[in-house]
Amino acid sequence: MLQPETAHPSRLLYGLSLALALLLLTGGLNLPLFDLDEGAFSEASREMLVHGDFLFITLDGEPRPDKPVLIYWLQALSVSLFGQQEWAWRLPSVLAAFFWLLAVWRFARERMPEELALQAVLLTLTTAGVGIISHAATADALFNLWLSLTAFDMARYFEKRKTVHARKVWLWMGLGFLTKGPAALALPVLPALWHAWREKQWQALWRAITLPTGWLLFLLTALPWYVLVWLQHGPELLVQFFLDHNLGRFTRTMEGHGGHWWYYLLALPLVLLPYSGLLAEMAARYRSLTEQGWARFALRWLAVSFILFSLSGTQLPHYILYGLPLLYPLLATLGQMPAAQWRFRRLALLTALIPPLLWLGISVASPGLIAQLKSDSYEAWLFSAAPQLLFQQWPWALLLLLLTTGLLYSLRQKPTLALVGAGALHLLFLQQVMLPVIASLQQAPVKQAAFIARAAGAPVVAWRIYMPSFSVYRQAVTPHRLPLAGEWVFTRKDRLPSLREKTRPTRWKTVYDQGAIVLLKPETDTP
Repeated sequence: MLQPETAHPSRLLYGLSLALALLLLTGGLNLPLFDLDEGAFSEASREMLVHGDFLFITLDGEPRPDKPVLIYWLQALSVSLFGQQEWAWRLPSVLAAFFWLLAVWRFARERMPEELALQAVLLTLTTAGVGIISHAATADALFNLWLSLTAFDMARYFEKRKTVHARKVWLWMGLGFLTKGPAALALPVLPALWHAWREKQWQALWRAITLPTGWLLFLLTALPWYVLVWLQHGPELLVQFFLDHNLGRFTRTMEGHGGHWWYYLLALPLVLLPYSGLLAEMAARYRSLTEQGWARFALRWLAVSFILFSLSGTQLPHYILYGLPLLYPLLATLGQMPAAQWRFRRLALLTALIPPLLWLGISVASPGLIAQLKSDSYEAWLFSAAPQLLFQQWPWALLLLLLTTGLLYSLRQKPTLALVGAGALHLLFLQQVMLPVIASLQQAPVKQAAFIARAAGAPVVAWRIYMPSFSVYRQAVTPHRLPLAGEWVFTRKDRLPSLREKTRPTRWKTVYDQGAIVLLKPETDTP
């Protein structure tokens, strides 16, 4: 039992960690929904509530076979309880991130001292990629929760070979399958096969694969929704989901998200900021860090995800987060080594300066960059409402750089704690300074246009613009087509020439014009 003098610092550390987690998880939740993804998920959930059909997913009235149903159910439940507010749409992701942190804590606490386990939690919380998806009204935070739980219980199973852990793995994969589909199986199974081969644990793996209660849990969790959709709407939607939005994403570029074999060589360090420099230290300590089986499994999980997504035809930065659930406890083990023994301590600390330098560079250079844009481009219209708005943030970016530098210097003998502090500063700056600026430029005009259209009660169509948050705020489906007689049009300024060309001789009156967004109505309409 801890003595009082040692218990108090521990309680203080717990309290500070909890306060930081609450601060970072709740920051920026009331910003306008960002398009495309947040708007799409939220609008699909809103339509589910309107129609009362909790099996069939639509977006602006059209079938949406992109993702399974679990995140839509959770979003619909959240806004049913708390109303259609931005933070309510994002609440499922925040809660998923919170339970994700608890899962990291429990797994790390089983293998290392409390202080290091807390460092693992804080490393997860303050990573750039995690900080972004944990606030996004999308399926990513929820899917990362299921993947993390899968990875943790797989590692436990390989260590202890207890059936209870195998059953949990099947349950988490079932929930992942209901959140994002076949990736919930492909991502865990491949590193499990590799690990079983290298560790000579084929029999243990075979017992888990053939576990009847495991299959039962998976099928009861994942299968009913797919079966009901098949029975109610036929096989077409599920064929689109499995072939186009899963196999298709791997075999070809979709929605313009292409890349190269080296894409994640760049994306991984960016997503992992400010901890990218720890990768070099981890590589230098590879042998000592991987003495335990779970650590070797962690790196195999990361390697499989890295290879799969590097080969994929569709590539997005946040995909690599799926490979990181076991990496955070592994990185935290670096904290038990004296700073003097770190071979790449300076690199690890200097890497943490990249975000403030990046923000400072963007802020200072923004007027010149904006001036180079074509006057009739979407980007030029986007920044036209506030050309100096980004530039005005440079004092805050400079303050962030100074605070980060001071923190890294003062805690240079405790590198992981210094990096956690830097990560917290960066996320606070992102939530409180940069994202509000971006939201005011890109999303505030969409939200305001939606409120105007909603107040007018006018029928509206979208012309060559895909910002589903407009429908969320208007609380009505917005068809994507040319307008019929009497319909208003929501579009981008750079799309106006094509609209006028396609709708001659109709003349259009501007109802709302801000940034790159316009809302129009036929001139013959009465106010």
